[in-house]
Amino acid sequence: MHTDIDAVTADLPGAARALHAQYNATVLLKSHGSVIYDGKRMAIHAIAAPSLAKGGSGDMLAGILAALMAQEKPAPDVFRCGQAASLWMSMAANKAAQTLGDLSVLSDDVISCLGPAAVAYQHPPNGKQRHAPAGS
Repeated sequence: MHTDIDAVTADLPGAARALHAQYNATVLLKSHGSVIYDGKRMAIHAIAAPSLAKGGSGDMLAGILAALMAQEKPAPDVFRCGQAASLWMSMAANKAAQTLGDLSVLSDDVISCLGPAAVAYQHPPNGKQRHAPAGS
C-alpha cells in the first residue's frame, strides 16, 4: 500500500478497500476495531479487547481463522469466518482479562478461553440461546 501505519489506522475501511483492490482477496485488518472486507461486504468489529494489543495476537487470529475455514465444506465463506474469528478471539481475550487483567494476558490465556467464550456466546445472560447460522 506504500503508506504508514498511522494512515492505515486512521481509515481502516479505506485501507481494507485499497488492499482488496490491490490483491483481490478478502481483507481482515486487526486494530482497535477490526475491519473485514471482501469487495461486496464490509463488517466493522468494534468489541474492544485491550489485552490483544501485543505481539502474537495477529498470528493467533490467523490460526483461529484458518481453523474455522477448514471446517466449512465445500468452500469456506472467508468473510463470515473472518467475522467469527475476530469476534471469538476478542470475547476470549476479554474473558481471560477478567481473571488476569489486560496487561497480564498472554496468547495461551486467550486460547484457553476460546471454549468458555463460545459457551458464553451461545448462552448469553439474557437467556436467549444463540445458534450457528444455517449452513455453517
